[in-house]
Amino acid sequence: MTRTPTAAALALALACPALFAAPAAAQTPPVLQNDMIEIEYHEPRTEKYKPIYQRLKDRKILEQLATFLSPLKLQGCPRLVARGR
Repeated sequence: MTRTPTAAALALALACPALFAAPAAAQTPPVLQNDMIEIEYHEPRTEKYKPIYQRLKDRKILEQLATFLSPLKLQGCPRLVARGR
């Protein structure tokens, strides 16, 4: 007979913290942007390279590279350029 109240008290002691626990707050990632980095896309003169140029522009390759470089403290104002032939 003493096992039932002891088991119930143990179950209640284990369940109470789970009922009142708040979910963990997620950290927001830092904004990786450096306004000093300039991005330029130049359209190629030949028709042969235009699909490649369009894919680079659609995928925003230079913007991804700028995000990757944004934590660095670079000298001057770097310019990322995609230039065709």
